[in-house]
Amino acid sequence: MGVNDGKIRLRDEKKAAIIDQLTTLGFKSMKNDDEDGQSAKNFDYLLSMPLYSLTKEKVTELNGKVASLQAQIKELESKTIEDLWLADLDKFQESYQRELDSKNLSAQSVDMSSLPAR
Repeated sequence: MGVNDGKIRLRDEKKAAIIDQLTTLGFKSMKNDDEDGQSAKNFDYLLSMPLYSLTKEKVTELNGKVASLQAQIKELESKTIEDLWLADLDKFQESYQRELDSKNLSAQSVDMSSLPAR
């Protein structure tokens, strides 16, 4: 991860030195145009992270999310366009049917309430 394993030093380092470390280690920068219209490397997305993001618990949580997302990507890549289309249609039909059912139940409950009391 960099900071947690000691590859990146933050304490008592100038921002330029930290940026050099991030560049050397291959971290991706976001390109921003500065005041002169020059494109400059920007690591603010990393440098402005809350410190709790560096805790063991948070790193474990984020690693779990990464693994889950990678599994989802692998699953999607294994499907054909037709499979994805059919899955979307199935979800639409289920949602549409639920909406129809809820409207029918609402209509029935209104009809029942208009009946005279026994």
